[in-house]
Amino acid sequence: MARSVVDKLIQALRALYRLGSDQIPASASIGLAYFGGEELTADGLIKHADAALYKAKHAGRDRYRVFEPEAA
Repeated sequence: MARSVVDKLIQALRALYRLGSDQIPASASIGLAYFGGEELTADGLIKHADAALYKAKHAGRDRYRVFEPEAA
């Protein structure tokens, strides 16, 4: 479910935005982290999402990545 929402969000942000007489393209990089019930603090969850975001940015524009504990 979260992945379909992220796909829609990335599509929506992919528009051209007008700034004065210029058109500015936008893109999004998104990192997802799921709380799987393990003992994880809010800070830990944010760190997981940040690690996934870094991988999404490294992969290029308009990407998202999901935090994978095995890859951390």
